[in-house]
Amino acid sequence: MKSGGFFLAAIPNYSPESVVWTEEEARKFGAANFYDQTQAWQDGIEATIKFYDKEHIGTATCALWLKSTYQQLFEEAGFIDIKFNPATIAEEGLKELGREYFHDFLNPPKDFFVTARKQ
Repeated sequence: MKSGGFFLAAIPNYSPESVVWTEEEARKFGAANFYDQTQAWQDGIEATIKFYDKEHIGTATCALWLKSTYQQLFEEAGFIDIKFNPATIAEEGLKELGREYFHDFLNPPKDFFVTARKQ
């Protein structure tokens, strides 16, 4: 990325007190991360992402990292102005589905949108 370039990415909100997704929420919002909660917690734990379009349509494997790990990696890669922004719901979505529909997605935030600028 060129100096001054803008970076944007969506990442799961993950911590030892992790946000836990339910199958119902996965169906409702289209995707969710699931990991073995009996396993000792560790940064970089393997998780399965389940994708839904009313029914389960696919899976992928990923690693879940703490925000502090992302922060460190972005800084090492030469990014500045790193921010972890919670999702916001467009007024159209709130009008169509209501604020309560999004409550479980936003409280606490299931995902963050990272923004950063390349030095």
